[in-house]
Amino acid sequence: TTESELHQLFAAYGNVKATKIILDRAGVSKGYGFVTFETEEEARRIQKEADIILKDKKLNIAPAIKKQEINPLATISAHKDSFSNLPTNRYLEEAIVGDWPKMMKFKAL
Repeated sequence: TTESELHQLFAAYGNVKATKIILDRAGVSKGYGFVTFETEEEARRIQKEADIILKDKKLNIAPAIKKQEINPLATISAHKDSFSNLPTNRYLEEAIVGDWPKMMKFKAL
């Protein structure tokens, strides 16, 4: 599966701003990724879809969740702007900073 294929699949549900497949160090897909829509409404709309299939696999669609950064020296309240399950990829970090409500996580089941 390519990011272009994901873009085509999810474009049926709204205006896709970005797609990202998460890869391991060997460049093999970990089986999940992220799709960022233009609006929060589009991101919420896709959650109502029961069966989204990609290459004979049903996708689990869920909002991307903010994550508290692990830092034993900082307080919990200082972490409110970090994100869950995201790679430390500079491109993705820049794309997400203002867009997390518009981002959906997908995982092949």
